[in-house]
Amino acid sequence: MSCFRSVWSVRFLSSVSAPLSKNRSTSRSSSGQSPSAIKEPLDIAFLFWSIAVGIVLAAGMIPLAIIGSVIVGVILLLFVNRTPSRNPYIVVLRCADHASETAAKKFLESRTERCIVKGKTAQKGQVELNMEIRLRDDNTDFINELSDMDGVESAVLVSYNGDYMG
Repeated sequence: MSCFRSVWSVRFLSSVSAPLSKNRSTSRSSSGQSPSAIKEPLDIAFLFWSIAVGIVLAAGMIPLAIIGSVIVGVILLLFVNRTPSRNPYIVVLRCADHASETAAKKFLESRTERCIVKGKTAQKGQVELNMEIRLRDDNTDFINELSDMDGVESAVLVSYNGDYMG
């Protein structure tokens, strides 16, 4: 009878694990790309918290797990309820010369909460700037005024979430 149980359990486990391993190796998102890494800081905090609680419970320290869970839970609630900072934008600015580049940067610094140069390309007769900005309010009309400035060939405003890919 024990031989029958072991044969049955091997067959059952192999039939259950085979579809799981197929799904893991071919798991793709709806866009056809592999699943991405965890990017949210709160998700990572929750992941480490759950691992720590599992280790503490396995060691038999139940009061420590409860006290630690309450403390971490309160901290996570505080961070979940805080307001996020303003969304960043990227301004791609193409200027004719250094003078127009300086004037455009001063204009952007006066109209935005934060303005940081992320990249600069200089060629003969042309300067291209990539700047990360934070708006004071949701008004984006300043980009029209910027593109009308003397020496500014083009000004592009793009919403930016921090990812370079996807």
